[in-house]
Amino acid sequence: MNIHKLNELIAALIELEGDGIASCWNGSGEYTLSNAIAKYNDIPENERAEYSGWYECIYGNGGFSRYFVNMVNGEVTFSAYHSYPTKTAKAESLGFNLH
Repeated sequence: MNIHKLNELIAALIELEGDGIASCWNGSGEYTLSNAIAKYNDIPENERAEYSGWYECIYGNGGFSRYFVNMVNGEVTFSAYHSYPTKTAKAESLGFNLH
């Protein structure tokens, strides 16, 4: 998954988290998709390599699941550590790489 394919990403998030996940991209809080995208867009493209290892965290619906946005390439990964095996398997089947 990647923020550059936003519609696909949002559809996968809804599939995993339910409709309540909308607050995770519409909100202005620290752990929202909109915040992560804003931070990603603030990095000049010619400086992205300097941000290797920097991830912005997105909380799933209810704050249990975690997703991480890579600030170099916009990839969104799913944290298996913050989830149950069945949800992790579903995330992988939807195209998320594990973090």
